[in-house]
Amino acid sequence: MARAGGRCEAAAFIWFGRCNRPAAEADHVYPWSKGGPTTFMNGQALCRGHNRHKAAMTPPWWYVVLLERRRRSYVPGGTPIRVSAALSNREKQRKGGGVQGRIEG
Repeated sequence: MARAGGRCEAAAFIWFGRCNRPAAEADHVYPWSKGGPTTFMNGQALCRGHNRHKAAMTPPWWYVVLLERRRRSYVPGGTPIRVSAALSNREKQRKGGGVQGRIEG
């Protein structure tokens, strides 16, 4: 939540701007239920409305690209902005050897 400045990281209007509501929930960009890891690189801060709307949806490529682009404007320098769905060995074991994927931005 701190990386997002306490504000929702979702887009305000499809791809334009940033939601101005307070971040209320931590969310997996790539859903945990679909193999997404619980890591800093796969996390986002969302308001309740955006988190409920997203649910367990896997984001399209453009969502990830635009999220990383928005983060450049508010994340402090040196803090990772890249979204990654790479599973750690611990996560793979916990999920029963799930498939590893990676999204580079």
